[in-house]
Amino acid sequence: MKEGIFMMLHIDRLLRCVVKVMVVTGMAISLLACGASDSDDDNDGNNNNGVNVTSTHGETISHNQGQVCQNCHKNGGSGKGVFTVAGSVYENDLTTLYPDTTIHLYTQANGQGTLVASIEVDGLGNFYTTESINLSGGLYPAVTSDNGTNYMSLTDLGTCNSCHDSFMRIVAQ
Repeated sequence: MKEGIFMMLHIDRLLRCVVKVMVVTGMAISLLACGASDSDDDNDGNNNNGVNVTSTHGETISHNQGQVCQNCHKNGGSGKGVFTVAGSVYENDLTTLYPDTTIHLYTQANGQGTLVASIEVDGLGNFYTTESINLSGGLYPAVTSDNGTNYMSLTDLGTCNSCHDSFMRIVAQ
């Protein structure tokens, strides 16, 4: 009985994530269809609005924890820089933010393969970067804290909070 409820909850979370990805993909297609151009004045060729930013331990300038960062931090958006990977990290209670941890992105599961990038989580629990990170083949995220490492499954999305919402947070050990 307990396993059945867990499975139903997991399926519900997965379906919510799939729907969100479909909505985001539909919005991206709509933007392309509406005439987004390569000559956008805000685009310096690195797809970062001319701004290079990456979160660092102890820093407290981020905001909107738990929100999808790329809603604003996108090409032509109101946020500073175009984030390639961004999200928020929580403690096991799923409500308390977990600052000063580190996100690692690997080419293979469970911290194996090549370490592609490491992103420090700031003092408010957010992580973000405008660095170019190729997610097209998928990468395996891991969250490392003083208490250990939480390995996650393959993803090809850098909009981490689009799936990891209040129902399925990114959790550090």
